[in-house]
Amino acid sequence: MERRNSAARDQRRDAKTAAIVQHALALLAVAGVNEAQRYLRQRAVPVSVVERVLAHGRRRVALHGK
Repeated sequence: MERRNSAARDQRRDAKTAAIVQHALALLAVAGVNEAQRYLRQRAVPVSVVERVLAHGRRRVALHGK
């Protein structure tokens, strides 16, 4: 039972982080890398995730011409 509660807690955290990342990608396209980075760090997103999002996000923005 404890294991199931832990899994549910992880899913909620992952969904929350996914929403934060999506917002950061939109912010990246509109306001640039510094604002997206600040947004992610203020929300305690792990540094490894911030780096990955920004590296791939810049490429995504360039591919879509924004």
